[in-house]
Amino acid sequence: MIFIRCEERERIWFSVAFDERLRLLSTGFSTKNRAEALGVIMRHIPFGVPFTEDLKRKHLDFAQAVLDVLEATFNGRGMAWKFSLPLTLPAFTREVLNVVSRIPRGYVTAYGEIAKVISESNVARAGARVIALNPFLLLIPCHRVVKSNLELGGYVLGENVKRTLLNREANRDWLDGVIFYYNGRKLRLNSTWKILHKR
Repeated sequence: MIFIRCEERERIWFSVAFDERLRLLSTGFSTKNRAEALGVIMRHIPFGVPFTEDLKRKHLDFAQAVLDVLEATFNGRGMAWKFSLPLTLPAFTREVLNVVSRIPRGYVTAYGEIAKVISESNVARAGARVIALNPFLLLIPCHRVVKSNLELGGYVLGENVKRTLLNREANRDWLDGVIFYYNGRKLRLNSTWKILHKR
């Protein structure tokens, strides 16, 4: 059984799907309506698997904790989360999402930069597809990945939503061209503020 919860908080709908063992399957949100927020998580639930919104106390407490983190992240505030992700993610997907999860608030990086830290070969296109299909919106901040020319690029909920998220995280005082190390390889980070306000 899959458990889902969708809740409106300050005119933003946040949603989560998880299993009996409290492993996250998907998170989502919508600036429009409940249906869109549910649609985001439902695309990651296998066809034919039963799901319910009838949550018992432990499930409701877990869902509320996840929704709190989603709301804080949406509003540009960091909040620690320690939720168990499903073990069924393919190794490459897990690696890409692990790199994306390390991008700090207030910074962005390019798809090509992520490819460089994952493999010597050019995997930017495959990595971009994994990022586009990210089942954990906001928890894994795929909105912090931009095109190589530092234009925003696409986002599952549209470029305007991506811009809104990045604006909430931007800080004009943070340095550009910061180097972050992942598995001994350099990941170049750019200031979100400078990307959004370049002339």
